[in-house]
Amino acid sequence: MGSRKASQTLGLVVIALDDGQKVGEVKDLVLDADGMRLRAVTVRHPGILGRERAIFFEDVEAIGEDALTIRSRQALVSKKALMKSVGRKAPLLNAAVLTESGERLGEISDFTIDLKAGSIEELEVSRGLLKDIAGGMMVISAGDILTIGANVVIVFAGVEKKSRGGIEETLARMGARARLIRRDATLKEEEYCLGKVAGRTIKGGGNEVIIGHGEVIGKEHIEAAKAEGKLHELALAAGLAVAKEAWDELKREAKERNQK
Repeated sequence: MGSRKASQTLGLVVIALDDGQKVGEVKDLVLDADGMRLRAVTVRHPGILGRERAIFFEDVEAIGEDALTIRSRQALVSKKALMKSVGRKAPLLNAAVLTESGERLGEISDFTIDLKAGSIEELEVSRGLLKDIAGGMMVISAGDILTIGANVVIVFAGVEKKSRGGIEETLARMGARARLIRRDATLKEEEYCLGKVAGRTIKGGGNEVIIGHGEVIGKEHIEAAKAEGKLHELALAAGLAVAKEAWDELKREAKERNQK
């Protein structure tokens, strides 16, 4: 069944498979007493009164992109029956996250659930709007959680503070992509130059000749041009020679047609 974020589950339509009818929408997620496993979901019942019911996790057939399905309406129970079974409702969203050494890391903005086991896989922790925009959300794996209390989550000191998203990650990815583009462009210019004739003389920074006009471009010329930052110029020189050959060929063809 894969994984799913809490934020993607809230608001899902709940469908009973036996009659194909909508029985409500997911309002909230209820965790077990230690807060590490999904115990049930509460359902906002359609109607004027907007009554809330609940579905135990084991009675959920599937949680998809657009709906949560149950076998029949008989899976719906009262909130009173739910709370009697669970003992307490352990909130997780917006709970503060502290290390065991007392360092405040932020607040939980989302969490991911293993849909097969119902267990929590990881937490997304907001460090504040500006930090989230710049560095992305902090991600803490379930294995780094020490305790989940009523309004606070305690994680091990020195927990690895990975992050996801944010401008810094985007720029890093763009930088990596730009480096790949430059590398590919360099390789293509090298391939293009090799074996072609230089259309003009190319000189290095010390006025030394890298390749003379009319010479065939070899690997040694390409390496010398790269060392001097002249590879692109060498490719242009190779293209100049190719263009001149094409122009000369066109002129010959035109001359032959005129002679006929």
